[in-house]
Amino acid sequence: MTDDYGTALTHATVTITNHTGSTQSYMATISVNDTNGARIGEINAVSNSLAAGQSATLTGMGATGSAASNTKPGPATCTVASVNRFPS
Repeated sequence: MTDDYGTALTHATVTITNHTGSTQSYMATISVNDTNGARIGEINAVSNSLAAGQSATLTGMGATGSAASNTKPGPATCTVASVNRFPS
């Protein structure tokens, strides 16, 4: 969690792996929770056209999202909220 010029942002490193036998695209929603477990934001990560067995690791803008405006900078926990997979 950071406060960038008055905007609360969430940051993570997200790895998406294609465990199928064909090329797929993925959209994952990551829930970001404060140290008390309350949801304070989310990250939407997208990886297009991953070949069978291929992985993509997203950081920076590819794994940054919004947070509640009153969120204080500091550590947070992340959990996968949902994943959608589409043939490419």
